[in-house]
Amino acid sequence: MLRCKGEPSNCASQCTTKMQERKLADKECNLCGRMRYLFEHCIGKECKLRRRCSSYSHWKFVLFFTLALIILHLGILRTEDADLFFAVEETCAVFSVYGGKKRYENEVTNSIIRLKTNNPDIRVFLISDNPSLKSQYIDYFVKVKSTSEHGTWFTRTQALQKITHRCIATIALDSHVTSCSQNLRTRMLELIAPEDFVIGTNLVHDLSVHWKASPLKYTQMKIKKFPHNCVVLLKRGYYTQKILKAWLEEIKNGFRDDQQALHRALLKTSIVHTRLPERFIAAFKSIDRNRFGFWPRFTYGIDPGPVDLLHSYHSKALSAEFGTDVCRLLNKNAEANVRMIYQEGENSMYENIQNQSSCLSRLGKYESLICEELFHSAIF
Repeated sequence: MLRCKGEPSNCASQCTTKMQERKLADKECNLCGRMRYLFEHCIGKECKLRRRCSSYSHWKFVLFFTLALIILHLGILRTEDADLFFAVEETCAVFSVYGGKKRYENEVTNSIIRLKTNNPDIRVFLISDNPSLKSQYIDYFVKVKSTSEHGTWFTRTQALQKITHRCIATIALDSHVTSCSQNLRTRMLELIAPEDFVIGTNLVHDLSVHWKASPLKYTQMKIKKFPHNCVVLLKRGYYTQKILKAWLEEIKNGFRDDQQALHRALLKTSIVHTRLPERFIAAFKSIDRNRFGFWPRFTYGIDPGPVDLLHSYHSKALSAEFGTDVCRLLNKNAEANVRMIYQEGENSMYENIQNQSSCLSRLGKYESLICEELFHSAIF
């Protein structure tokens, strides 16, 4: 009960003031009640009434506290064992290695260091069963099991579903892909810029024409060229999730080879597949294994400018001019309208060819159409 002091004439105003103060104290008690140590009693300068907090305040606190924890957890953008990926406006590079094979672990370590050193603005993911591979060059380490019921490619593709859902552009690379440029982010964004871009790869050696490897969009249902998954570039979006889901289904259906599974998924979904230019990802092919065997090896035509990535190479095939740096070989005469890298046999040196006569002297006896297309045809 409120009591007034002084003259009766002042009582009404005093009581009104005290009632207002009491309401304010009540509100502050409710606010204080959200805190655990005030569940029993309200304590504070304005909480002079020391009234018990209601169970309603208790449950409000529990709700607020739980929501705060969730928000705090979702705000963490970097995690060691990243089972959950958070939306980032970034370009991402994904490597994977599992099974404890030292050769592949060494390869992926060297590839990551080189790519991250050249391109610190790329977010690097490593999918692996070996936590000892974590390093300062890896932004996100994704811990996976050593084995999978559906094979190792299933594990990588499953992780790509989450990563591609978060990153603007994602590039999945084999363990031995070499980074040759400091402009990878810009190149990735340029390639995914077309509205209909979904997925892009290099191509496995092919018996048909168009050895000129400028970007070429084609639908797998019409032109059955086999994807070479040494590098897979993916753009965030609905159709990317659709092709990844179909890709996983084909692996589950028994197609453990990731390239064959992707090829079938592209056929079934009719999603447009982009052929990546050789200047973005260079890879050696055989001319015709049925007729000539594995050798000779050559790249498709490389457009003017520095090469960004190379699939694999043999260091012993580099001449003294290039030392141990294969990127110097690739980017020699980078201003040429078109160039290709050629290796005649297993013990031969790599050659950088920029004209038709040099091309014909090497490849003419195998397939002259290659030289005619590279050095006479328009860009396809």
